[in-house]
Amino acid sequence: MDIVGIAVAVIGTAALILLAVTSLDHDHTNPYSAVTIARVLIATGALLINMAHVVGIFFFESVDYHGSFQRFFARLSMFGTAAAVIVSLAIGLL
Repeated sequence: MDIVGIAVAVIGTAALILLAVTSLDHDHTNPYSAVTIARVLIATGALLINMAHVVGIFFFESVDYHGSFQRFFARLSMFGTAAAVIVSLAIGLL
């Protein structure tokens, strides 16, 4: 569960950054459109949250803690990042 959470966090954050960069690249007339700003903010927020969660998961593993907080961090990284990718894709359809 922990490795899956870390992998989803890394891959999902990379996908969110890629979506934000391509949104900025394809919008030549107005590089500061609402969609681009929203995608950049979502990618930045996900990056900061996932960095904290991955560090927390590593700390929990280093002391061999397998309690509720470790499961919470792993699940939040998995489901939160997936939700952020879905929201970023949906914003692009507007």
